[in-house]
Amino acid sequence: MKHVYQGHGIKGIKYHWSQVSVFTRQSKDKQFVLFVDCPKAVVDQIVRTCLSGSSRSVGLAGHVTSACRDPFIWHALLIGGLETEYESDYWGLRDIVRKWERERHGEPDFPLLHDLGRHLIHAKEIFEVATNTINSIVHHHRSLYDEFQATGMIAAEEQKSRQKLFRIIQEKLYISDKDMTAKQARATSLNERLHNEINLAYHVVTQKSNQLSINLASIARRDNATMKALALIGVLYLPGTFISGIFGMSFFNYNPQGNNNNNNSGTDWMMSDKFWIYWTITIPVTIFTVMLWAMLDETVEMYKYFMNKVKVTLQDKWNERPRSNRQKDEEEASTNDPSMMLKV
Repeated sequence: MKHVYQGHGIKGIKYHWSQVSVFTRQSKDKQFVLFVDCPKAVVDQIVRTCLSGSSRSVGLAGHVTSACRDPFIWHALLIGGLETEYESDYWGLRDIVRKWERERHGEPDFPLLHDLGRHLIHAKEIFEVATNTINSIVHHHRSLYDEFQATGMIAAEEQKSRQKLFRIIQEKLYISDKDMTAKQARATSLNERLHNEINLAYHVVTQKSNQLSINLASIARRDNATMKALALIGVLYLPGTFISGIFGMSFFNYNPQGNNNNNNSGTDWMMSDKFWIYWTITIPVTIFTVMLWAMLDETVEMYKYFMNKVKVTLQDKWNERPRSNRQKDEEEASTNDPSMMLKV
């Protein structure tokens, strides 16, 4: 059995395993029964059943003193006691799953949810094994009773009491089998509920991510509109700035009429005959800058393509080598590399 319970803190799922074993030895006039690693609550319940009976084992208490007549009476008593433990294990898992169902508004902890799914898988396996074990006990109990009848080991005066005890044990095992089957179905349903919570958490996270992407796209569109506005303003002002920059150079001189201090013969506008120097320098530098940018961009792309080809070629050559040689080279590299030695 696997006992899962909610511990303290956020990462607080605790569990422990317990395995109950029973050893019985039957003789003609007595029976030896040994319970190993049996929970104290189950032991107390079996003792109470032996003394006065219990709600889960009605009809068995009166036959415990003559248990040597049917060795399977102890199996029925043990199963009746363990049903409470299995029920407690199921509700421990159910409470944890229900806690996550009620706290959907919080941030999902996917590792913890998947870890809880692992415990539910174990619970389904445990209930299935328990159901198969009960079915096996029912089968062997019926086989033993048939063998007793076929071999005449049951005295005539004990036929009715043996038959009554057989029916009581069979009925108890049948009820336990149905109860365990129901627990297995509930564990399966609980596992599906957990999967539903995990899928919902994934959808919620995906929806939040999509909403964040939409918000980022909206911000990007606003930024794009702002950049377009700035670019339009730049386009509107750039021609005037360029023209004013040209006419503001020392190649041009403007003097209003009546201001002849510069000996320009009274003209209002003069342009230097060296203005061609500006164009001689500007045009080649602009062309050189554009060509240099194009060459650098192409060089980077060619370098990336060349390095990828070299990497693929070396990988193919390495894979073509025999496996023994590759292992030998890897061992030598790890021996000569101090960092690899430290890792080892």
